[in-house]
Amino acid sequence: MLISLVGMPAAGKTTFGKCLAKELQYQFIDLDHEIEKHTQQPITAFFKQEGETKFREVEQEILHQYLTCQNTVLAVGGGTPCFYDNIAQLVNHSLCIYLLSDLKEVTERICSEKEATRPLFAHLAPTEIFERLEQMYEERHPFYAQAHIFLARGI
Repeated sequence: MLISLVGMPAAGKTTFGKCLAKELQYQFIDLDHEIEKHTQQPITAFFKQEGETKFREVEQEILHQYLTCQNTVLAVGGGTPCFYDNIAQLVNHSLCIYLLSDLKEVTERICSEKEATRPLFAHLAPTEIFERLEQMYEERHPFYAQAHIFLARGI
């Protein structure tokens, strides 16, 4: 079985995914890391150089490579479900889990990261990050809400 994790940026998909995979004795795949391997550069650099449209195309291509995996937990980027047919693919090919999270906690996580690893939040002040997250939540929740299971963490 493939288990996919969706949710807001910094919702804990990678952290939870690693724990879940260990518990189930599944492999863990972080889609963002796979994109970095494919592009041979950090996502922030690729995003800056190529733009969001090209990033989303590559993201979809890499995602589709993993949809047939078995015994795998797949953490996808916060925006992955919101582009192209990605959420439909995740719902149709995996047990899709939506990790709900408190936006204040997510803001704190993003602000505490040592380096700017999230291009959509680069150079934003904490209040601006929170406002951006609120806007993103409104836009993205309808996609995330198509998941099979909702799991509240830190709420």
